[in-house]
Amino acid sequence: MSHNHPTEASTSSNIAAKPWLKVAPVDKLASSSRHHLTLRHLHTQEYHSLLIFSFPPPTAKSSSSSEQSTASSSSVPSHDTYYCMEATCPHLGAPLENATIEANGAEFDDDIEDLVVVCPWHEYDFSLSTGESSHGISACVYDCSVRNDTLYIQAPTPSNLADDQDAHTASAKWELIELRPVSESSLAVASRQDAAQSLHQQASLLSLSSTDAEPQALDSVPPEDSLSISGKDGDTSMAPPSPIPKTLVEWAVLVLNTPDPVKKVAYTRLAAKAFRSGECKVIGGGRWHTSDAAAGRREWIIKPQETAPEHPPRMKEEVRVRPGQE
Repeated sequence: MSHNHPTEASTSSNIAAKPWLKVAPVDKLASSSRHHLTLRHLHTQEYHSLLIFSFPPPTAKSSSSSEQSTASSSSVPSHDTYYCMEATCPHLGAPLENATIEANGAEFDDDIEDLVVVCPWHEYDFSLSTGESSHGISACVYDCSVRNDTLYIQAPTPSNLADDQDAHTASAKWELIELRPVSESSLAVASRQDAAQSLHQQASLLSLSSTDAEPQALDSVPPEDSLSISGKDGDTSMAPPSPIPKTLVEWAVLVLNTPDPVKKVAYTRLAAKAFRSGECKVIGGGRWHTSDAAAGRREWIIKPQETAPEHPPRMKEEVRVRPGQE
């Protein structure tokens, strides 16, 4: 992938020739030094997760000469420096949200481009600027550009392109589904071993993302989209549930809470169709809530409609058999 070095539109002659994706105004990214992005391609319907790392702008190290400081201030950007990288480790797919950032044989504040992201699972390191690793593999990185106080990133190339599709044109067809800050308290771990243990315990939760803004609910499903289920009494048209689930986890909980096996199948198919078509774009599953920032106490909050039942309901006429018995 291309070198992930932030560039300004005014200093790049070919910036307009590349496909760029608008992320957000830089002031919206000030809440955290890391943000998780979820993209969805309009044509291939594939999803792509990225991480944005931000660093404060450099400051003058010496103020001995007012003339030097005045001259240097004009070349110092007023915004943060941004880097974009794949959200998962290319080794075994571990999430890099809570990976540590370490110096690569240099002082931490010496040069941002000397810093590496270290995967907490197996300690694979990846350069922020190039994605290269000392282990012989590399992570994809993407150029970042700040224009009019808004962050843009170089769009990734879709992986499910048809033979007749142009990669450059297809790269411009991404839409931003989710932008969420990564909790700063998760980064304050004592060591890589602590981070690895924490990530192993939370691995399933890290893949369940929710947004601050609730997605638009599906107001209706066209009649032709209703499922025809073949039952004992013939074909019956299955109406969609009301209200329509907003997240994939809500669909899963709805299926669990539905005792009728025919409806279970219908709702499962509707859930798959909604997710593949992009009508249901959020996985869901809860979010972290910091109850006491000073003490670093957090709790995982799950909405009632995303809470799985302890014992899924069954049909009254069902016959229950103990394991090993007929």
